[in-house]
Amino acid sequence: MIACLAALAIALAVVVLGCSSNVNLNAAFVLQPQDIEKATERGVSLLKQGADPYSVYNWSTKSVNERVSTDVVVQDAALCLPKDEIAFAIVKQGDPADSAVNRAVNQTVKQVSSEVKFSVILQLATTRDPNTVQFEMQSSAGGKYPPLAVEEPALIRQVSSALDPTAPPSALYGYDVYFPLRGSPGYPPIDTSVTTLYLVVKDGQAESKIPFDLTYAANKRYGGSL
Repeated sequence: MIACLAALAIALAVVVLGCSSNVNLNAAFVLQPQDIEKATERGVSLLKQGADPYSVYNWSTKSVNERVSTDVVVQDAALCLPKDEIAFAIVKQGDPADSAVNRAVNQTVKQVSSEVKFSVILQLATTRDPNTVQFEMQSSAGGKYPPLAVEEPALIRQVSSALDPTAPPSALYGYDVYFPLRGSPGYPPIDTSVTTLYLVVKDGQAESKIPFDLTYAANKRYGGSL
């Protein structure tokens, strides 16, 4: 079953990527047929185990624990690579049926051909509206990118401050943030000239910049780490 699903997804990937603009993307964001096959196998396995979808990102998640402002602390952040996104989509949709898994893979292959996703956990004062935090992506080549989309923040749980136990009550929120991969007028693509991406978390004039090494990410990808 998994081999059949992967074969269908690989066929779609050839069509999608072949029709995309001719951009020499950074290797960390290039899907090869074996990536799709392995990611599909991983996603189905995790789904059958009843895993948390976000556990897919464990290998690439950074423990940041950096204060942005009085009200905002970055706890964890992950750069979500294409192979991880395929596994994530399979687990998140929750249905092990062939048709459901294949649909998740196909939709994700299309999405990752044009978008970069970050998953981040922020600790916010409970008095704060979680929708007021802002994000930006920057590249080592000098590009600055506004988000294409920010999903509705998900409340994870109420917590005590990890940095200051005397601080007011706070809560953890999860954010999935999407940025352009292939570029657009005024925004260069994430190509081979980019060695590092930065997720910038902003609260008013204050900000925190989290680096992600794309050479490391590409090496993990080609090493077959799933």
